Amino acid sequence: MKSSIDHLPPDKRAMLERAVAVIREMCDDVEMIILSGSHARGDYRDDEDLPPDRKSGEASDYDLLVICRRKSTAKNHWLWHTVADHCNGHSVEQPFRIIVHDLNYLKQRLREIHYFFSVKEGCLLYTTGNYELKVNEQLPPETQLKVAQEHFEHRFERAKEFYQKFEYSFSKEYKTTAFDLHQAAESAYNGFYLIILSLAEFRFFFKM
Repeated sequence: MKSSIDHLPPDKRAMLERAVAVIREMCDDVEMIILSGSHARGDYRDDEDLPPDRKSGEASDYDLLVICRRKSTAKNHWLWHTVADHCNGHSVEQPFRIIVHDLNYLKQRLREIHYFFSVKEGCLLYTTGNYELKVNEQLPPETQLKVAQEHFEHRFERAKEFYQKFEYSFSKEYKTTAFDLHQAAESAYNGFYLIILSLAEFRFFFKM
């Protein structure tokens, strides 16, 4: 995982630095803050990158994973709603998306190669230094199979639900028909992708 955001322009780095400062000021239980998604990879899109006459598509937001020591902190939804509001400057526009987990939950997800926690393009924005991310622990095949099965059951159940909604809306009204069919296809594709990823050779885990 990268520890630099030098690939981003100065204005974006300043926005992220401010968001990190807000998070640390409003919560004293933060161990790590990690930038993920398109801004971490460098393939983000701003408003000027999108055609003005577009029918869909939005500028890329900032995905921040906040890791806390205590589960009670991670589950304090009012706190993190307030934190996100401050990070976004109390604006109607919401460029920052904040996902919060506690250490124990994250360590388990990392051991099980869950997708969100195994993307190597993440950028470490802040850490106390108490924990270290390390690469390449070999999981036993039965564990890999268990995680792949979980992804299959979750994602393909969502695909089934969206397809059932598509069938209903197709016979009743058409406003959400295309959206439901798109979501069904996307869920099925994501399920297939996550199953393959679960059986990949690389993964992150916490070294205590």
